Amino acid sequence: LRLCPQNPPTFIAGRIEDLSEPPDCALVVSNPPYIPPDFPVSPRVRDFEPHLALFTPPDDPLYFYRQIVRKTRFQNILFEVHEHFAQQVAEHLTETGLLNVFVEKDFRGNPRFVGAERP
Repeated sequence: LRLCPQNPPTFIAGRIEDLSEPPDCALVVSNPPYIPPDFPVSPRVRDFEPHLALFTPPDDPLYFYRQIVRKTRFQNILFEVHEHFAQQVAEHLTETGLLNVFVEKDFRGNPRFVGAERP
């Protein structure tokens, strides 16, 4: 990764609900909570990671993806996703008018990343 000193990266950590004035971004990379609370999680993850960083609302596994797309200004976006929801995230990005939507697999062959760009 090569950074441009005239336009350094902006890192935003926190809850998307608290983002009031998003910066203009060339690229948004996000690993939002993507595990529905009723899905099984290995003890090494469940016991050591903050639940706020892991679990989606019980009735809306795409909640954070929708919020991020709606509340951020970006040219390109890349998400880490739960393998069971990759296609749904890709469909949501397409439905919101984003272009060149793609799904990439992880090293195990599971759909893990979804990306797109604004027109």
